[in-house]
Amino acid sequence: MKKIFNIFFLLCFILLFHHNAHADDAVTKILGKAQELAEKQKIKGKSLTDFITNNVITVDYEGEERSYKFNTDITYEVYVGGKIAEEGTWAIKGLTKRSIKLTGHQDLYIQIYKNKERISTLANLKKKNDSQTNRKILKISSSSDFEKQLAQVELEKQKALEQKKKEEEKRLAKLKAEEEQKQQEEEEKRIAEEEKKLVEDEKKEEVPKTLEQKKKEIEERKQLLADKRKALEKKKGKKQTNEQKEEKIEVEEEKKLVEDGKKEEEQKTSKKFLELRHSKYITFDYFKNHFDGKVIELSVKNQSAFAFFKVDMSKYKPPNLITDFYWLPEGNMGMQWIVIKDQTVGIFVEPTHEGVVKKVYLCDHVEQRRCKPGGMNILIPYKRTGFGFVTIAYSKDATATLLDGTKTKGGYFLTSMKHVKKGEIQYEEDKLTFYSERRDSPVAGIALHDANKIKAIENACKNGKNFDGLPLVCARQTY
Repeated sequence: MKKIFNIFFLLCFILLFHHNAHADDAVTKILGKAQELAEKQKIKGKSLTDFITNNVITVDYEGEERSYKFNTDITYEVYVGGKIAEEGTWAIKGLTKRSIKLTGHQDLYIQIYKNKERISTLANLKKKNDSQTNRKILKISSSSDFEKQLAQVELEKQKALEQKKKEEEKRLAKLKAEEEQKQQEEEEKRIAEEEKKLVEDEKKEEVPKTLEQKKKEIEERKQLLADKRKALEKKKGKKQTNEQKEEKIEVEEEKKLVEDGKKEEEQKTSKKFLELRHSKYITFDYFKNHFDGKVIELSVKNQSAFAFFKVDMSKYKPPNLITDFYWLPEGNMGMQWIVIKDQTVGIFVEPTHEGVVKKVYLCDHVEQRRCKPGGMNILIPYKRTGFGFVTIAYSKDATATLLDGTKTKGGYFLTSMKHVKKGEIQYEEDKLTFYSERRDSPVAGIALHDANKIKAIENACKNGKNFDGLPLVCARQTY
């Protein structure tokens, strides 16, 4: 009886173990499937748009590093080795809005995995059997960081070219110096041989010639050798002078490099804000170093009106910045741009338009007698803006709605400023002073774009269609 019981127990144990093993396999398979599905998830919709327009994605494309930069004006560039290799337009496509269609250099679709470790590329969304190629993401950089990296690469390339040029010039100069040295040594050898021969000739008895003739020839040869010796010494002296000049040039170049490095460091550490107790305005130094080359978008407060202009500090002739001004007035449904060529935007700092050297002082909007120098004041004379004197302020609570519908919070904005006149409490004879009568309330939001923004507007004018595909008229004026 005991033997039968043991056999029964053994059979039960085997059956129970077999059942548990199958259950574990099922759980493992379910977890594996869930993991596989999670890994296949792609970024889509607004999350995808926000991600690609705020970041530059660098991928391994068949052994080549390619950086994809998607701009808010629906243009894109592909950078290889710091240079644009491809460019065109992009759009979000597909029922699930998870595919980026690239049109231009080649038609291609890109999808980005949620884990942001890979992208997938395919040629046609409609073909079910169209094979996808997964490519590894090497790096994700913010758009601003990528711009800095490009500028640094270009700067390093320029420095490398200059260094290469200097090295080549030194190499050629060294070869020339060696050749001249060789010629001088050969000349010295010839002179020495002639001098030796002259001494030997003086000792010889030449019967056919008279003593006077012999003396005369000897003297002439001595004079000729003396002249040659003098010319050779002069040449040596000139060479030494040239070497001294070259040393001086090298010292000056090193000094210039140090000075340039100091200037670059000053730009990095230039004060960003003129900070008062209740107000925060940007400084002119920060404006000229960090807004230069950017396109400013102004979204007028409480109006559907917008303006764009490029900051090019090479065109700043105090107090005016010469720029092309693009104005989209309120109420025309985005169907007419007014383009003003060579608009002057007054930027008052030091010296002023009056020809007197005065620093611009900006005052706290609450404690109006508390004023500091180093700020800037802007005057956009285009009559439709109605801004008058303004300055650029900053607040983490400032909001704006841009032309493309993007809503922003926190950043730069224009605020109206009043020019202090004689008789007012803030007035001082040697100062150009402004303060906010409206407690720094925004008159226009500010967004910064790259130069492609102006290119997109010009393309829209050329094609006669606005960004929504509606008919567009561009009226051009000269300031």
